[in-house]
Amino acid sequence: GQTKHDGVEAQGKPITEIDGTLYVNVRYMAEHFGFKIDYLSNIRTARIYSDTYKHLSHIEYTQLVAPIIAKWEAPKPEEKPAKANVYLTFDDGPNASTLTNANTLRTYGAYGTFFFIGNQMKAYPSTAKAVAEDGHFIGTHSMTHEQSEVYRSTQAFMDEMNQASDLLARLTGKRSKLVRVPYGSVPHLTPAMRSQLKQGGYKVWDWDVDSDDWRYTTSQYTQIIQNVQNGVTKAYQAGDRNIVVLMHDHPQSAKALPYIIEWLQKEGYTLQKYDPAHHVVQNFRNDPEL
Repeated sequence: GQTKHDGVEAQGKPITEIDGTLYVNVRYMAEHFGFKIDYLSNIRTARIYSDTYKHLSHIEYTQLVAPIIAKWEAPKPEEKPAKANVYLTFDDGPNASTLTNANTLRTYGAYGTFFFIGNQMKAYPSTAKAVAEDGHFIGTHSMTHEQSEVYRSTQAFMDEMNQASDLLARLTGKRSKLVRVPYGSVPHLTPAMRSQLKQGGYKVWDWDVDSDDWRYTTSQYTQIIQNVQNGVTKAYQAGDRNIVVLMHDHPQSAKALPYIIEWLQKEGYTLQKYDPAHHVVQNFRNDPEL
């Protein structure tokens, strides 16, 4: 019959505000407006009623709602906990396959992470905008993707990253500090480049699973599916709970994508896109600052 807080009896208040939300005691509210309130313990229900209006008896009311409450209280099928987060990432867009991949993701209620090349954004500006408007996350993949140009010097490298980031912001209105450096951060990313990226507030994403999709033709798309399935399974069994999959905006990848998504969802993985507010460290050097 008492409510205590830190050993002291709490004084009841019919109206109170807690964390910005207003609460009104149900009995106080009913009686204030001239209604009666009875607690039907057998169905754990507080019933508000008035003799002024025609209404069912408590017995009739209980007979009516008891089956509904029983169904509502029935044990729910146990849901399997999600195995791990899987981030599907797509390099080298935007191009003709980019919208196909984005549309496939939308069909399955999923979102992806795209790494766009600056020169490709110049060629397909409307595609870059459309992917951003669809809610996918876009990172940058340098301006040229030319190894000899990107890694010519630390200054050349940063120019490529900054220019691509600026272009993406102009096209989509959204600034991104996530980059995937061409051909991966090992061995190409020097200590000086890593230092400059950190100073610029950038984050680097490599990958856990390489689909090797660029190696295959469209008719060989099933091999891409198999590579992803094997890679994700191996990463999960090794204890990885944030698995980044490398794919490309290529026709063979677009053909494989629906089957990959269906398998991931069936197996209990949760498809995610990159979230800068909850950065996942995913670089080959395991550098926590990147």
